[in-house]
This record gives sequence, C-alpha cells and structure tokens, in this order.
Amino acid sequence: MIPQTITLKNFLSYSGQLQTISLAPYPLICLSGKNGHGKSALLDAMTWALWGQARKISGVGKADEGLVRLGQTHMQVSLEFEQSDVLYRVRREFIKTMNKAQTVLDFEIFDEKTDEFVPLTDKTIRATQEKINSTLGLDFQTFVNTAYLRQGQSNEFSTRTPKERKEIIANILGLGLYDNLRGLASDEAKVFATEHEVLAKLAGDTEQELGREGEVKESLEKQQVVLKGVSDAHVKAQEALTQAQTKKQALDQKYEQHAFLQKQHDELLGKVATKREAFFALAKEF
Repeated sequence: MIPQTITLKNFLSYSGQLQTISLAPYPLICLSGKNGHGKSALLDAMTWALWGQARKISGVGKADEGLVRLGQTHMQVSLEFEQSDVLYRVRREFIKTMNKAQTVLDFEIFDEKTDEFVPLTDKTIRATQEKINSTLGLDFQTFVNTAYLRQGQSNEFSTRTPKERKEIIANILGLGLYDNLRGLASDEAKVFATEHEVLAKLAGDTEQELGREGEVKESLEKQQVVLKGVSDAHVKAQEALTQAQTKKQALDQKYEQHAFLQKQHDELLGKVATKREAFFALAKEF
C-alpha cells in the first residue's frame, strides 16, 4: 500500500477546514516537528481511514470520539492509495450527535477509462471493511506490528500471545492464500465425491440392467411371437372384411334387381286390373 493523498478535517490537532496533503511526488518522506504539530496524528489518520482504528485516548469511552478535535462534532479523513498499481480511495467520517454517533465509510476504485472513481462500497460498514482488508492483504493488527510501529508501542508484537503472533506472521507471509486454496480444494473434492457417487450408482444400475439381458431378450422374443400372431390375425381379418364387402356388393345388386322386378310386377298388375275392368264393362253391354 502506497499512500498518495490524504485529506483531513477535525482529526485530532487538524482544524475544521479540509486540509489536503499530497504524498505522491515523494519516494521517501520524513515527518519532523515539535510535539503536537500533527506528525503522529497524520499516521493515525491513515490507519483510522483504512481500518477505523488509531491511538487510544485515555478517559474516552469510544475510540472515535477521542479522535475528534476538541469542540467539534464532525470528523473526516480521506485517503488515496495505490495497491498493485491500482488507485483506490477510502473515506471515513464520524458524526457525533446528542442521541447517537454515526460513522460513514466509502470505498472507491479509480477507473482510467472514465477518469473518475467508481464506488466499491458494500451495504454495511463491516462488509466494506472486509473489502478494504482484502484489497490491502492485511488488517490493522498486522500493519501496526510490521510496517507501522506506533510511538511507545514498538514492543507490541512481543507482547502478543503465541496464537496472535502466529496469525500476524501468517498475514505477513500471505498464508491465508493457502487457506483459501485449501478451502477451494476441499470444495472441489466434495464435488468430485458427489459425482463419483452418482457415477457409481449409474454404473451399478447399468450392470444390473446388463444382468437382465437374457430375461429382456426372452421377453422380447415372446413379444415378437405375440406380435406375429396379432399380425396374422390382422391379415385374416382384412381378408374376411374384403369378402364381406364383396358379398355386400352382390346383395346390393340383387336388391336393386328385386326392386326393379317388383316395380315391373306392380306395373303389370295395374295393366291387368285396367283390362279386367274394361272386359267386364264390355261384357255388360252384351
């Protein structure tokens, strides 16, 4: 992490007017001056902007309240820094009210295409802080035990418990990366184990089906015999239907012939009746 620009307002000895200090032009910086001129306060402002932690003020219940300039209620620090050749900006504010103090945290990344900062701020301060820690690759405790030895606390690392020292060294060496890789490997192993179970089950089902090959083949042969019988019956039924249709056509023809003969018969009976009437009428005349 390489600090570029820091802007302060009402932080410890710094006044209520926004003050911007550019650090980018200098490869090496030495802060010197009298006590109370803001040397340590400038470094505390950086740690407070990045992690929300700085020096502990005696007699103050909440740490942030002890960092606000006397008589003021609003404190703000903005820090631009480079990490892996990428420019970021973090801005933290503290507002002290009568009822409840409020903290605001914004995290941004510089977009070279648009030439402006793009928000990375998450929904909560905790989630945003985790993004900042992840970007930096270290937390506050690791920073103050390695890169920044605070005044009067240069032995802070040696006073830590063995477990805490181990965690700090792990953060310095980036061993968390291997923990993440181990977690990813564990997740992949679980996925492969699940896939193996599925494939094993499929193999078992396939083997069981192959074991029933003879039974299935025998059943298929029986079905083929039944199908042939049905096919033969269908052919016979089709032949019987053809014969029935032929007989029906013959009967229809005979019915038509019968109807025609019946009509001729009725006509002849009519003629006979007419002639009979004429005959009887002629017989009466004689």
